[in-house]
Amino acid sequence: MSNRYADVWADAADAASVHRERNAVSRRYRRMLALTDDLLGRLESLNASGGGELSRQARATIERVVVRLDPDLQVGLLGCGTVQEAVDAVLAVQDEVLRRLHGRAPAERERRSA
Repeated sequence: MSNRYADVWADAADAASVHRERNAVSRRYRRMLALTDDLLGRLESLNASGGGELSRQARATIERVVVRLDPDLQVGLLGCGTVQEAVDAVLAVQDEVLRRLHGRAPAERERRSA
């Protein structure tokens, strides 16, 4: 025979654990968004002042951000040769992070609300 109170306690503990895990994942994605927002600001500044090829300093900045992203999000940023390619790659990474954070793509959400 099962103890009803023990079952309820176990269910509550499981729910709390799931909640903590979701919060940790959410914080991780929000940190990724903050990192890519900062990087995007730097790249847009470079783009506004002429763009062109990525400097060694810009590549180093990208690499510092890339190591803090999920491995599957890193690929697009590492292969960039120009500032515009890097801007486009950062925007693509942000779209994916937002999709993961909120469950569906921002463009899809906008279509549904229109």
